[in-house]
Amino acid sequence: LFPPKWPFQGHWLTHVTLRASTERDTIPAGTYFVGTDQPLAPLVATLLEPESDDGLLVWNFFDRTLTAEWSRRLGEYPVLKLFDKAPLLRKIVHVR
Repeated sequence: LFPPKWPFQGHWLTHVTLRASTERDTIPAGTYFVGTDQPLAPLVATLLEPESDDGLLVWNFFDRTLTAEWSRRLGEYPVLKLFDKAPLLRKIVHVR
């Protein structure tokens, strides 16, 4: 994380530099899956992509996940990106 230089619209904007890696991981039960085969796919990508200029990371949505109180260690970004099809058991959840 880069320290912000000044607040913007009441927020200290967060920016990251990523290191690409390919790993196999187990996705915990109860994890939300957001597919990109839907009309709002561009919005999903903009909001969840960590390097997006206007995503949820920039606007501090994930701050409590990434930085624990009284710790100098950063947590992991809580969004996984799947590049290939994976055998997932899915249940449709309607959020109101």
